[in-house]
Amino acid sequence: MAVKHANRRSGKNVYTEYRSADRQPLRKKKSKGNSRRTPEPEKKIRSVRIPRPSIHFETKWLWPFFRFILYLGIIALLLAGIGFGIFKAYQFCTKSSYFNVTDISVSGNVRVSTDDVLKTCRLRTGINSLSVKIHELEKKLLKNPWIENVIIKRELPGTISIA
Repeated sequence: MAVKHANRRSGKNVYTEYRSADRQPLRKKKSKGNSRRTPEPEKKIRSVRIPRPSIHFETKWLWPFFRFILYLGIIALLLAGIGFGIFKAYQFCTKSSYFNVTDISVSGNVRVSTDDVLKTCRLRTGINSLSVKIHELEKKLLKNPWIENVIIKRELPGTISIA
């Protein structure tokens, strides 16, 4: 046969498999097969199911991820609560009658009368002293050519002094 003696130099046939003495030859295991097969119960006929895609992922990172999201949410709620509290405290202080202006003192005016200073500033008693913008009052007063410099101080709860 031509197929058995394909390698003519060695004289060995192609299908022969040589093994060393310490290795066992390959053996096929005999399977018992389905010799003791139990009869399957009859399947109920069900309606046709549409196969849903299954999502497979490892869960070892899942708990740390949810814990991180939980901590982040708690911190966000805490910061939002602090911000809301500060906003409400500001609203309370600017609308409270406790901080209303009760006394306005003007000092150091020689050429400009106290009434002219108050009219220029549009400052009067009864308004909230926290809502008064001191920087804008200084700008308005410095527009007057008789005024060289201005110092305005707010003394809580209800006094404003202009020098």
